[in-house]
Amino acid sequence: YTTADSIKTYQALGYKLVSDDTKGAEIVFDNEDGKDQAYAVHLAHRTSVVTPNDPKNPVNGNDMTDDLTKKVHQTIKYVELLGKQAAKSNVQTLTFGRSATVDLVDGTVLSYTDWDGPKSTKAVKSPKVKGFVPDKKIVPAQSYKATDADKVITVAYKAVKKAVP
Repeated sequence: YTTADSIKTYQALGYKLVSDDTKGAEIVFDNEDGKDQAYAVHLAHRTSVVTPNDPKNPVNGNDMTDDLTKKVHQTIKYVELLGKQAAKSNVQTLTFGRSATVDLVDGTVLSYTDWDGPKSTKAVKSPKVKGFVPDKKIVPAQSYKATDADKVITVAYKAVKKAVP
């Protein structure tokens, strides 16, 4: 008997060889009742790292994108005093990623890395609206983590008072 074919079968199923007492050599069993004949082969589960760039689970082919990426949105709304839209909203999206370690025998996720980041939005100048002035001339850059909720920032425009001659 040789362990080689059995080991290859298990390796194809996601296992790795840790040790083989036979070292791949052929072994012969006989009918000597008083003499134990044994050998040991030790196997372990192999793992693979799955990333947002290649989000397929290598065992079952499931797409893991939702577990490996997170988007945080910052929306700046520009409104007039009565809530009417003064200018088109500015939306910035930050995308965060992480990796997962997957068991190559059964496809289970063993662990995740921490989310990357933090990341920052860009500072945004408030658009000019004729006859109005914004309460914030610039919305400064904001720092976000993957676990932060989406954020809405409102810039209010007030009518410019005209001098009476």
